Amino acid sequence: VGQARTEALDAGMKPAGDKNCRLDVVICWRELNQSDVGTSAMQIVFLHGLESGPRGSKFQSLAAAFANVTAPDTEGVLDVDERLRRIEEALAGQQRLLLIGSSFGGLMACLFADRHPDRVAASVLLAPALHDRTAQWVSTISRVPERCVIIHGVGDSVVPIAASRVFAKQFELKLIEVDDDHRLANSHDRIIASTRRLLEQCR
Repeated sequence: VGQARTEALDAGMKPAGDKNCRLDVVICWRELNQSDVGTSAMQIVFLHGLESGPRGSKFQSLAAAFANVTAPDTEGVLDVDERLRRIEEALAGQQRLLLIGSSFGGLMACLFADRHPDRVAASVLLAPALHDRTAQWVSTISRVPERCVIIHGVGDSVVPIAASRVFAKQFELKLIEVDDDHRLANSHDRIIASTRRLLEQCR
Protein backbone atom coordinates (compact mmCIF):
# COMPACT_ATOMS: atom_id res chain seq x y z
CA VAL A 1 0.00 0.00 0.00
CA GLY A 2 1.40 3.39 -0.95
CA GLN A 3 1.98 6.00 1.68
CA ALA A 4 -0.59 8.73 2.15
CA ARG A 5 0.26 12.12 0.77
CA THR A 6 0.18 14.50 3.70
CA GLU A 7 0.07 18.24 3.35
CA ALA A 8 0.77 20.09 6.60
CA LEU A 9 -0.55 23.63 6.85
CA ASP A 10 0.14 26.12 9.60
CA ALA A 11 -2.03 29.04 10.60
CA GLY A 12 -0.19 31.43 8.31
CA MET A 13 -0.98 29.51 5.15
CA LYS A 14 -4.21 29.65 3.18
CA PRO A 15 -6.17 26.65 4.50
CA ALA A 16 -10.77 27.02 3.39
CA GLY A 17 -29.24 31.42 3.43
CA ASP A 18 -30.85 28.34 2.48
CA LYS A 19 -33.79 29.38 0.28
CA ASN A 20 -35.70 26.17 -0.46
CA CYS A 21 -36.17 23.65 2.31
CA ARG A 22 -37.91 20.30 2.64
CA LEU A 23 -38.29 18.13 5.71
CA ASP A 24 -35.76 15.53 4.61
CA VAL A 25 -33.20 17.64 2.81
CA VAL A 26 -32.04 21.23 2.74
CA ILE A 27 -31.36 22.65 -0.71
CA CYS A 28 -29.62 25.94 -1.33
CA TRP A 29 -29.54 27.42 -4.82
CA ARG A 30 -27.90 30.63 -5.92
CA GLU A 31 -27.35 32.23 -9.28
CA LEU A 32 -24.54 30.60 -11.26
CA ASN A 33 -21.40 32.66 -11.57
CA GLN A 34 -18.61 32.22 -14.06
CA SER A 35 -16.59 29.86 -11.85
CA ASP A 36 -19.52 27.43 -11.73
CA VAL A 37 -19.76 26.95 -15.49
CA GLY A 38 -19.11 23.31 -16.31
CA THR A 39 -19.61 22.08 -12.76
CA SER A 40 -23.39 22.41 -12.43
CA ALA A 41 -23.94 18.80 -13.53
CA MET A 42 -22.27 17.68 -10.33
CA GLN A 43 -24.46 17.53 -7.23
CA ILE A 44 -22.70 18.56 -4.03
CA VAL A 45 -24.08 16.75 -0.98
CA PHE A 46 -23.16 17.79 2.55
CA LEU A 47 -23.56 15.12 5.24
CA HIS A 48 -23.55 16.65 8.69
CA GLY A 49 -22.18 15.26 11.93
CA LEU A 50 -23.80 13.38 14.76
CA GLU A 51 -24.37 16.36 17.05
CA SER A 52 -25.10 18.95 14.39
CA GLY A 53 -27.69 19.62 11.72
CA PRO A 54 -27.89 20.26 7.97
CA ARG A 55 -27.82 24.07 8.24
CA GLY A 56 -24.53 24.51 10.11
CA SER A 57 -21.63 26.80 9.29
CA LYS A 58 -19.93 24.40 6.86
CA PHE A 59 -23.14 24.03 4.87
CA GLN A 60 -23.58 27.82 4.81
CA SER A 61 -20.04 28.33 3.53
CA LEU A 62 -20.47 25.69 0.84
CA ALA A 63 -23.87 27.04 -0.20
CA ALA A 64 -22.39 30.52 -0.58
CA ALA A 65 -19.54 29.20 -2.74
CA PHE A 66 -21.31 26.79 -5.09
CA ALA A 67 -24.36 26.79 -7.31
CA ASN A 68 -26.30 24.13 -5.45
CA VAL A 69 -25.72 22.12 -2.32
CA THR A 70 -28.04 19.56 -0.76
CA ALA A 71 -27.91 18.44 2.85
CA PRO A 72 -29.98 15.42 3.93
CA ASP A 73 -31.37 15.98 7.41
CA THR A 74 -30.42 13.11 9.73
CA GLU A 75 -30.31 15.16 12.91
CA GLY A 76 -31.00 13.03 15.97
CA VAL A 77 -30.65 9.73 14.10
CA LEU A 78 -28.05 7.68 15.98
CA ASP A 79 -28.51 4.33 14.29
CA VAL A 80 -26.05 3.96 11.40
CA ASP A 81 -28.33 1.81 9.24
CA GLU A 82 -31.30 4.15 9.68
CA ARG A 83 -29.12 7.18 9.02
CA LEU A 84 -27.81 5.62 5.81
CA ARG A 85 -31.35 4.67 4.76
CA ARG A 86 -32.52 8.27 5.14
CA ILE A 87 -29.56 9.55 3.12
CA GLU A 88 -30.29 7.03 0.37
CA GLU A 89 -33.94 8.06 0.37
CA ALA A 90 -33.06 11.76 0.14
CA LEU A 91 -30.63 11.14 -2.72
CA ALA A 92 -32.73 8.62 -4.62
CA GLY A 93 -32.17 8.85 -8.37
CA GLN A 94 -29.33 11.37 -8.13
CA GLN A 95 -26.08 10.69 -9.99
CA ARG A 96 -22.61 12.28 -10.19
CA LEU A 97 -22.49 13.11 -6.52
CA LEU A 98 -19.69 14.89 -4.72
CA LEU A 99 -20.09 13.94 -1.07
CA ILE A 100 -18.75 16.18 1.68
CA GLY A 101 -18.98 14.38 5.01
CA SER A 102 -18.24 16.04 8.34
CA SER A 103 -17.30 13.90 11.36
CA PHE A 104 -19.99 11.17 11.55
CA GLY A 105 -21.10 12.40 8.16
CA GLY A 106 -17.66 11.40 6.90
CA LEU A 107 -18.33 7.84 7.95
CA MET A 108 -21.73 7.98 6.24
CA ALA A 109 -20.12 9.34 3.07
CA CYS A 110 -17.74 6.38 3.01
CA LEU A 111 -20.54 3.88 3.60
CA PHE A 112 -22.74 5.44 0.91
CA ALA A 113 -19.88 5.52 -1.62
CA ASP A 114 -18.97 1.92 -0.84
CA ARG A 115 -22.58 0.87 -1.48
CA HIS A 116 -23.12 3.12 -4.54
CA PRO A 117 -19.72 3.47 -6.23
CA ASP A 118 -21.25 4.25 -9.63
CA ARG A 119 -23.07 7.30 -8.24
CA VAL A 120 -20.27 8.97 -6.28
CA ALA A 121 -17.72 10.83 -8.39
CA ALA A 122 -15.70 12.29 -5.52
CA SER A 123 -15.72 12.95 -1.80
CA VAL A 124 -14.24 15.28 0.79
CA LEU A 125 -14.00 13.86 4.30
CA LEU A 126 -13.82 16.44 7.09
CA ALA A 127 -12.39 15.07 10.33
CA PRO A 128 -14.24 11.82 9.52
CA ALA A 129 -15.34 9.56 12.37
CA LEU A 130 -13.26 6.60 11.24
CA HIS A 131 -11.76 5.83 14.67
CA ASP A 132 -12.06 2.97 17.15
CA ARG A 133 -15.62 3.90 18.19
CA THR A 134 -16.86 3.23 14.65
CA ALA A 135 -14.48 0.38 13.85
CA GLN A 136 -17.26 -2.14 13.21
CA TRP A 137 -18.52 -0.03 10.29
CA VAL A 138 -15.14 1.20 9.10
CA SER A 139 -14.04 -2.43 8.71
CA THR A 140 -16.83 -2.99 6.15
CA ILE A 141 -15.58 -0.27 3.79
CA SER A 142 -13.88 -1.94 0.84
CA ARG A 143 -13.48 0.99 -1.56
CA VAL A 144 -13.56 4.77 -1.76
CA PRO A 145 -13.94 7.12 -4.73
CA GLU A 146 -10.77 7.55 -6.79
CA ARG A 147 -11.04 11.27 -6.10
CA CYS A 148 -11.20 11.49 -2.34
CA VAL A 149 -9.53 13.98 0.00
CA ILE A 150 -9.41 14.04 3.80
CA ILE A 151 -9.07 17.30 5.74
CA HIS A 152 -8.33 16.86 9.44
CA GLY A 153 -7.20 19.21 12.21
CA VAL A 154 -4.04 18.32 14.10
CA GLY A 155 -5.70 19.67 17.27
CA ASP A 156 -8.78 17.45 17.00
CA SER A 157 -9.63 16.06 20.44
CA VAL A 158 -12.88 14.37 19.33
CA VAL A 159 -11.65 12.19 16.48
CA PRO A 160 -7.88 11.61 16.65
CA ILE A 161 -6.11 12.53 13.43
CA ALA A 162 -4.27 9.22 13.67
CA ALA A 163 -7.47 7.52 12.44
CA SER A 164 -7.42 9.56 9.24
CA ARG A 165 -3.74 8.82 8.76
CA VAL A 166 -4.42 5.09 8.94
CA PHE A 167 -7.41 5.32 6.59
CA ALA A 168 -5.52 7.52 4.12
CA LYS A 169 -2.63 5.10 4.04
CA GLN A 170 -4.94 2.12 3.56
CA PHE A 171 -6.70 3.63 0.54
CA GLU A 172 -3.83 5.82 -0.73
CA LEU A 173 -5.74 9.06 -0.21
CA LYS A 174 -4.58 12.63 0.04
CA LEU A 175 -4.64 13.79 3.66
CA ILE A 176 -4.51 17.52 4.34
CA GLU A 177 -3.55 18.26 7.93
CA VAL A 178 -4.56 21.73 9.11
CA ASP A 179 -3.91 23.74 12.25
CA ASP A 180 -7.45 23.42 13.55
CA ASP A 181 -9.71 21.40 15.86
CA HIS A 182 -12.61 19.04 15.18
CA ARG A 183 -14.99 21.75 14.01
CA LEU A 184 -12.56 22.97 11.32
CA ALA A 185 -14.03 26.44 11.82
CA ASN A 186 -10.82 28.08 10.60
CA SER A 187 -10.50 25.87 7.53
CA HIS A 188 -13.59 26.70 5.49
CA ASP A 189 -11.48 28.31 2.76
CA ARG A 190 -9.46 25.11 2.50
CA ILE A 191 -12.63 23.00 2.32
CA ILE A 192 -14.03 25.17 -0.47
CA ALA A 193 -10.74 25.11 -2.38
CA SER A 194 -10.53 21.31 -2.18
CA THR A 195 -14.15 20.96 -3.27
CA ARG A 196 -13.63 23.28 -6.22
CA ARG A 197 -10.53 21.35 -7.28
CA LEU A 198 -12.46 18.07 -7.26
CA LEU A 199 -15.28 19.61 -9.29
CA GLU A 200 -12.78 20.73 -11.90
CA GLN A 201 -11.20 17.25 -12.00
CA CYS A 202 -14.64 15.69 -12.53
CA ARG A 203 -15.57 17.85 -15.52
